[in-house]
Amino acid sequence: MNKHAAWLKNELDQWTRDGLIDDSTALAIAARYPTRRKVSWSHYLLSALGSLIFGLGIILFFAYNWADLPRIAKLFLVFAALILTHGTALWFRAKRPEQTNLIEGCHVLGTMLFGAGIWLIAQIYHMDEHYPTAFLVWGLGALTLAWAIPSVFQGLMATVLLSVWGLAETMDFRAVHLSSIALVAIGILPLAWWQRSRALLLAGLVTFIGMAVLNIGTHLSFSIIFNLLFTTGLLLVAASGLARRSAFPGSATILNVVGILIYGVCLFLMTFMTDFIVDVYLILYATEDSLKTATALQWVMLGIGSLVWLPVITPAYRKRLVNDPSRTLRLQHLLMFAALLVLLVSNWGPERLDVDVLSLACNLILLAHGVLMIIRGTDLLDWKQVALGCVILCALILVRFGDLFQSLLMRSLAFLFIGALLFVIGHQYSKRRAKEQTHA
Repeated sequence: MNKHAAWLKNELDQWTRDGLIDDSTALAIAARYPTRRKVSWSHYLLSALGSLIFGLGIILFFAYNWADLPRIAKLFLVFAALILTHGTALWFRAKRPEQTNLIEGCHVLGTMLFGAGIWLIAQIYHMDEHYPTAFLVWGLGALTLAWAIPSVFQGLMATVLLSVWGLAETMDFRAVHLSSIALVAIGILPLAWWQRSRALLLAGLVTFIGMAVLNIGTHLSFSIIFNLLFTTGLLLVAASGLARRSAFPGSATILNVVGILIYGVCLFLMTFMTDFIVDVYLILYATEDSLKTATALQWVMLGIGSLVWLPVITPAYRKRLVNDPSRTLRLQHLLMFAALLVLLVSNWGPERLDVDVLSLACNLILLAHGVLMIIRGTDLLDWKQVALGCVILCALILVRFGDLFQSLLMRSLAFLFIGALLFVIGHQYSKRRAKEQTHA
């Protein structure tokens, strides 16, 4: 039971004793806030780590005399280890379902032994196979268990293994590998949603986006992946509003944080408007067909992003989904849409606007974001937003330091401005907080 549920239970008991509410009312209130069992990640991690070390010990023990064992004995040990570990986990699941740490530990050990068995069988039969395929089979085994049990830890292991598979294919064999990206999208992300796991959702999103960046950015075009990343960030921010009203409201935070992080980094890079943003160029081993496909995908994503964000900037969306009447949030959304329009203009045909004009527009948008975050954070007494807004302003001024402030006098005035600005913001935040505490 978490601290909020414990507090509510104590308060309900006290209200009942004081005669403020009756037992039926207390039960009705408690039913509105069901207690969810809190996952003990520290215990799970210790169990998983212990299983991993134990499994390595078993592997090394048999490896000591592995060469002297007959082939049939080797195969028997491999399959017996898998049956023993997963069978033990299934027995505990049926007889002692409360032993979740032990059950997860046995399954983790079984998955580790499954991976070791793949390599051992390949060695027994002297298979000279395409080595990333082993990580694919290993990852598919973990993913199958993740859906069958179901298990978030198996899903995390599958995410890591599928990432290694995709990285090996992309980096060692110089190939655009979309299969690993698709498998993460259809295997990991739906599992995270089904299990209501924010950790698995975050791992799946990072893996999916990271693999896309690696494949398209390395093998095709940096400008194309930049446009795709920017649009993906905005789509995640828009999806977070819908997620708050979904069966998995906890996903809204993950979607919003990942989306804003991607959008913020891309907008910061757009303040420079370097060639890799506004110009498309090929890497040596990219084919003409793959470039056409990626370019079409880029424009499809930009079009979808524009269509999705048209209703986002309307007041109806804010009232219906975001449930936040503040004007600053709508202005933030308008700025995001304006940045999307700047990106569209920068890619629109050969007769693009001057790069300096686009760069100035991005600088102003980023500056407005920082100011609005400070205002919003001060109004809501959210020090995180205030701090992030201050970081944005300071970073923007310092980055433009070498571009705009050539003389020593102008540079000194820039530092004086930053210091005075931070002092005023801190004073206003403290004043607002003291006022709220006085009224409370």
